[in-house]
Amino acid sequence: MRSPRIDRKRTGGFALVETVGLITVIGMLLSLSAVVMNQAYKAHQEALMHVRHTQQVQVLAARFRADAEAAVDVTVTEELLLTMLGGRQIRYRTSEDRVHRVTSDGEAEIGREVWQLPARVDAKWTLDESGVAIKQGLFHWPAKG
Repeated sequence: MRSPRIDRKRTGGFALVETVGLITVIGMLLSLSAVVMNQAYKAHQEALMHVRHTQQVQVLAARFRADAEAAVDVTVTEELLLTMLGGRQIRYRTSEDRVHRVTSDGEAEIGREVWQLPARVDAKWTLDESGVAIKQGLFHWPAKG
């Protein structure tokens, strides 16, 4: 006796190989998108740091400009000493990547502020030939080396 032959026709589903292939493609797309998102995050962090440094330099430059305009005497050595009316003194000095601003009234220190400069910025000051005005701006961006 012959066994009845069952005719199995393929129904409209997915085979296991197709499902595994689809999962593999989705995994590759997700890994690529993770790499792109990580690079976008790093670029965002760098841009944010640049904006913060720029704002900090702008605040320091404004403070320096106001101090220089109000000064009645200027002395330049390793630091910049600005003497105001009434004897108050403001000292600007640099150390590595920072600018220090120290305000004193006689021998007593009134205030101290420290600004961190961005990587390629250094602070320098000189007087013009007459010794009256500050010749260069506070900040100098050296060429990339």
